[in-house]
Amino acid sequence: MNLRNSLLDALKSLPGTRELHIHTLVSAPSKTQELFPYATPRPRVWQQHIIVLASEQPSIAQPRVFVTAVEAYFYVIPSTRSGILYVSKVDTTGQGQKPSPTTTIIRRLIRFYVDPDTRPNLGGTDGLAEYVWVHVFARAQSQYLFPNSADFEGKKPLSDVKLCAWWKSVLTSVAEQLSKRTGKRDGERMRLWHVLPGLNELEAFQALKSTSSTNLDPSSSSGPSSITWTYGHPSTQKLDDGDSISLPCPSDGKGGAMEGCFNLGRFIPSFEDDPKARFMDEIAHTTNSDVIRSPVRKKAKKGTDENIHEVEKKDSSRMGELEKVTPEEYWERMSFRQECVAGIVTGFFAMGYVSLPTRSGVGGSDSLIFAPQPGQVSSNISKRVMNSLMTGIEFSTVDKATRGTETLEGAIKGMCEGISVGVEVHPPRLREEHGRKTPEHTAQHDHLAVPPSTPPRRTGLGEGSAGAEISPNPFPEPTASLETYTSWIHGSVCVDNPPPAEPSGEREGSDRTSDRRITVLAVRKKRKKE
Repeated sequence: MNLRNSLLDALKSLPGTRELHIHTLVSAPSKTQELFPYATPRPRVWQQHIIVLASEQPSIAQPRVFVTAVEAYFYVIPSTRSGILYVSKVDTTGQGQKPSPTTTIIRRLIRFYVDPDTRPNLGGTDGLAEYVWVHVFARAQSQYLFPNSADFEGKKPLSDVKLCAWWKSVLTSVAEQLSKRTGKRDGERMRLWHVLPGLNELEAFQALKSTSSTNLDPSSSSGPSSITWTYGHPSTQKLDDGDSISLPCPSDGKGGAMEGCFNLGRFIPSFEDDPKARFMDEIAHTTNSDVIRSPVRKKAKKGTDENIHEVEKKDSSRMGELEKVTPEEYWERMSFRQECVAGIVTGFFAMGYVSLPTRSGVGGSDSLIFAPQPGQVSSNISKRVMNSLMTGIEFSTVDKATRGTETLEGAIKGMCEGISVGVEVHPPRLREEHGRKTPEHTAQHDHLAVPPSTPPRRTGLGEGSAGAEISPNPFPEPTASLETYTSWIHGSVCVDNPPPAEPSGEREGSDRTSDRRITVLAVRKKRKKE
């Protein structure tokens, strides 16, 4: 079963009557060095870009409109037989029926890549990996993937604490489904971590406990969960513990965390638009240049022990403070980062799953397994789709969202057919003013502005480091076709189930409390004595 069919199968049980359309784009594997840019030596990593777009059509007479969008990345490290699923962005428009399909889509997406029965070929002689990680960074914002959707009055994004509680409930539900679905197998282990920087374990427990997961997700079980969470991050786990799960980055082979052998770069993965990566870059570029030093001694003759020591010292200076900061200290200092102390609660969630392969994959060498598979698209198509979604259309009103949905869905189909179509971003018109041309500012061009983004990461450390060029991919980019579109990318399902029961307390995806009658007591005025 491919990812599209798995998502459609999960949406069949969604309450209400509507027709849902899914577009899933999975890029072909490509080499990357951005996952562990400071590990020495850097492991060979393959990356896939995942885009899921869900649109809803209440009836035949009404048009479709996007309701959910998900962007994720899947990384494969063949040397450690590991895979990492990073859910980068999740967004809704608030223009669909309740409940939103977002929770169902996220659950099935995570389970698809973790469950051994549906997990794609990752590498190795049998095509399957033993270690799969899921990483999430929860940060509440009014919009992520749908431009100007925050202006739509029907969109009610979750607050910071409720978003963290929602992610915890989603991963808990996936873990429970895996435990019931697969049962206990030989060598199977599963652990979950979470940390809310700036809060200790008790404060985080009280904050998440105050938000009922049943109100955020009506389909969640009301009974107690058997899944145990660890407050912390997998990078701080003791590897000599019997329940520990090996980290995806391979060891440098120098032994433990002794001085000169320890490297933080292999403990913390760096993802796209992730505060952990930006903090890692700062640590790697931290030097002692401001410290007063003694005059530099003359270099010894070539071949002596002192000269070898000078060369090693020069190489280690490229790593900044990565050889001195431990994972425990790293997370302690993370609590003081701007992303974590800006007045909102953020959360880091991780899930590790270990299971021996239960089915055979594609045999042969590792390189053959990473060749483009049926249904995958080129990285150029996925980039064009994301660029069109983020800069070419907007979702501030129902009419604009409807036109944007029709345009982007048609562009995806046209790109698969080889037609040069898409959402083009045109610059503002120019007007003459005293012989000079100045941009004409109109309201219709506001949505075409480039969305705000964080500064580029500082990963260039020179030759032989994270900034070095990687070898080109040994396989050509796949060519999408109409068959790819109809069999792997686009699909629809008609849902006709009883409507959901109205949950008590707050509604799903909303910060508003349920409607309550408020009795205003009138103040009795004291009469003046005549």
